[in-house]
Amino acid sequence: MVFTLTGPSGVGKSTLASALGGRYGRECEPTVAPEFVGTTYETTSTTFKVNVWSTPGSRTLAYLASPFMTNATTIVFVYDASNPATLREVKDFHIPHFLDDAPADALVVLLGNKKDLLPRGNTLADQPRRKALLDGIKAALSQKTVVCLDSCALDPEDVKSLTAGLVDATLAAHGIDGLPIARDIFEIGSDGAGDGGASRCCTIS
Repeated sequence: MVFTLTGPSGVGKSTLASALGGRYGRECEPTVAPEFVGTTYETTSTTFKVNVWSTPGSRTLAYLASPFMTNATTIVFVYDASNPATLREVKDFHIPHFLDDAPADALVVLLGNKKDLLPRGNTLADQPRRKALLDGIKAALSQKTVVCLDSCALDPEDVKSLTAGLVDATLAAHGIDGLPIARDIFEIGSDGAGDGGASRCCTIS
């Protein structure tokens, strides 16, 4: 499977890609060229090869990112969970610019990185601007499978859960069931399961 990371500059895409490849706590400079990380994800019965591409966030370098959308099984739109302006940039520029380059059945992930910068105990209900933007994106992409996750790229345990969540969601989006890696998926900031519809807003517990 291929995860392509895109989003504004400075939201932690390269740090996240590095962590997904097992190199934790590496804070990176802004990406000026696509970067590749290869890794594997093992279950009790299957080993998955995962190719991760981190693409430049600058609008002037957008042409460098487009080719890496074409073979992606999952497009991960990364933004700063503590800065709604970066999610608006994803909505206004990155989704319109890149999503048409991706396969029709690609999973769409809206990933709020840097969740450690949010106030302790803060839920999505406490972030009306972010919630409204996420709801608007999900409504606009109602024909897609949309998953919303939060992460901290500097936290190894959080990244491990994120990796499992991305693999689980990708397999589910492509209709591959019956693998022993299921996890409970909950709506961000809630105590109950999501509605299970085609457009979901969730985080891995």
